[in-house]
Amino acid sequence: MKDLITRSRIAKLAASGAAVAATVLLATPASAATAISVTPSSGLSDGQTVSISGSGYTPGAAVNVGECASTTLCSNDVKNLTADANGAISVTLDVKKAFVAKDWSTGQDVNVDCSAAGTQCNITAWEQTTGNTVQNISFS
Repeated sequence: MKDLITRSRIAKLAASGAAVAATVLLATPASAATAISVTPSSGLSDGQTVSISGSGYTPGAAVNVGECASTTLCSNDVKNLTADANGAISVTLDVKKAFVAKDWSTGQDVNVDCSAAGTQCNITAWEQTTGNTVQNISFS
């Protein structure tokens, strides 16, 4: 009989704990989606400086920005930023038509040519909790 009472209490506690957890999850506001803009983003020349601004990041979070050719293939020239109190970032970056990238999936260095057929280069900003945000770029 004592085991039955204990099991009943455990079941009630588990149910109330689940209700509290659901309330907390539903009451937590969703974070704004991250976004970046790159100016200019087309007709670029090799070595040109572009301005990058972003929003929707976790305030105070580390955000890295770099030129990439895929989600795992980015230039070794990465800007390490900290999102401001509003979750915004701002930086300039010199883009390259051809660059050496580190393939994060293999650890190998890879030569990237943004003018090669089938290669779409971009500016990527990434934060640990929000993931990648990408803006395509193109060269003249």
